[in-house]
Amino acid sequence: MTTFTSHGAMITIPLGRGLQALCYAPLAGLGRPAPQRARDVLKKGERRTFRVVAFDADRRIAELALSKP
Repeated sequence: MTTFTSHGAMITIPLGRGLQALCYAPLAGLGRPAPQRARDVLKKGERRTFRVVAFDADRRIAELALSKP
């Protein structure tokens, strides 16, 4: 995890070979019902499993959702 925003969180994903991707996890992708704050669900530095739900090639960003345990 990298940073929290007012509408979700920006997540750092390791890609291998020292590369990383910065991805966006909106509140709607963090639970049902959506939490009021990403901090209610995620903690800085913890490892969680996400799934890619959308990819915007022009903006070079992926939208993530928290995978179910």
